[in-house]
Amino acid sequence: FERLGFSLGPIQTTMATEDRFIEAMSPDAECVPSTRLGGMLEGGMLAGGSAAIGDERRRDDVVGDDRRRDEANPARSTSFAALHALVMCASKHGNSCGSTGHPQLCGRPCEHLARDGECRDGIDCRNCHECGPRPHFVDKKTRAHLAALPFGARMEICIPLLRVRAEEWNFKEQAKPFVAALESQAEQWRETVAATAEMRTAQTYIRRHFKRLTFAEICRWAVLSDRNPQSETLSLSTIRDMYLHLQATF
Repeated sequence: FERLGFSLGPIQTTMATEDRFIEAMSPDAECVPSTRLGGMLEGGMLAGGSAAIGDERRRDDVVGDDRRRDEANPARSTSFAALHALVMCASKHGNSCGSTGHPQLCGRPCEHLARDGECRDGIDCRNCHECGPRPHFVDKKTRAHLAALPFGARMEICIPLLRVRAEEWNFKEQAKPFVAALESQAEQWRETVAATAEMRTAQTYIRRHFKRLTFAEICRWAVLSDRNPQSETLSLSTIRDMYLHLQATF
């Protein structure tokens, strides 16, 4: 493009502005440049290996920009504190942000690393550098059932599976606040809604296919995705913040 006289500057700027760390939680998220994440971390402080917070004015500008974006779309809100906790954890272990919590709490496998043998984002990458090339597959029918079930009905499926994963991988105590918040949603749903035969059939199908998924995969498909019906009393941004804090303490 540059040889033909086209400038890539505006395109790169748009990508940097629109890219957002929390998109990695979407089941359909791709491994894309995390320039936006680097900006949130004081100009990519992880790339330089520094854990110190630099320019306060720039940080205030970035947080203010995120807050304005979140007000326009509350479902995508993620607090700076939650992101900062995750990134500091990644910096401590010298791995990519998405690898934090591997193998149960990490992000999707990094497609760049699997395809090219290296990742240009390095420590700033939102995807896991330790997983295999492909995540577990969730079929179309399972996704349709997830999209049809209320939030509480989905949590009724997920909670037992999440507890098993947390106990097996020795982060049961760290996961307690996150799982308890989801359990309260399941209890509210059981108290207010009578489950139909169709709901129970969908739950059985999902439960059977979720048994092979990791803690993170269950959360990405059933808890953190904005494509499914949301809770009326617990915002998606709050749930995502809690998940990021859990990931950072793994």
